[in-house]
Amino acid sequence: MESGTFVRRVVFALYFLIISTLIVVAGVAGLFGSVIEVWLETRVGEIQRLYGDHKAVFDWSILILGSSIPAVTGVLAILKGFYYAERNLPDRLNDLLENASHKHLAERPAMLAYVTQPIDREEFLVPSIYSHPFARLGRMLGISSQHYRTKEFACSVDLFNGELNTLSAKTAEIENRMVTGRLIRGAHFSAKAAVLPVDSSEWRDQVSLALDEYRAALKIRGSDLDALEGAAVQHRALGNDIEELKFLARVVVAAEHEPLRACPEVS
Repeated sequence: MESGTFVRRVVFALYFLIISTLIVVAGVAGLFGSVIEVWLETRVGEIQRLYGDHKAVFDWSILILGSSIPAVTGVLAILKGFYYAERNLPDRLNDLLENASHKHLAERPAMLAYVTQPIDREEFLVPSIYSHPFARLGRMLGISSQHYRTKEFACSVDLFNGELNTLSAKTAEIENRMVTGRLIRGAHFSAKAAVLPVDSSEWRDQVSLALDEYRAALKIRGSDLDALEGAAVQHRALGNDIEELKFLARVVVAAEHEPLRACPEVS
């Protein structure tokens, strides 16, 4: 991740402070010659007299600065930690799901073999919370029998179906967010192109980047009106009349399923 402008400025200010301090120390030590040493000593003496005349104000300012810099850098470090934790969460979840999947697939042959044996089938398809509530407690504590593990899968079919429905809704919600993110990026590049000389290389680069974002959005939602309109506008800017008309035709078709959306005006 590229560092933000504010973070870069903070880091630059710290580097500047350290380097300036080292230069002053080297000058006072005479490493730059006697002339520089005398000049710096004079300046340092003036600063010391100024500090002596306004000691309380300087001490209060130093206290504020001394506590603010660590606080700001500390908050930035915490925010950065949250950022990377959030970015790494999908990978960590994938690892957990992959491990759980491997474990359950490894157990499947034993469960299939178990259920074909003579077992107590009286309440086999009754959820354990009703038939054997303490078995579920044992599962939570890591204590579980082959009978309970097999029974748990057999009784959880409806639960798995509900999880799939929830997952589908979550997937759709994430896709909508991705489309919105792509649309914002496309509008960002389009706005950057709007202030550049038309047909310049920089202008074409920004228009192409905007078009790429709208195409990426359409790969997720092929009938998204905003993405279709955005792609049509970029092709119009590039002079690709045929491609523009193709996207406008898709806009008309997509708009039929969204009656509350007005079709864009074709100039």
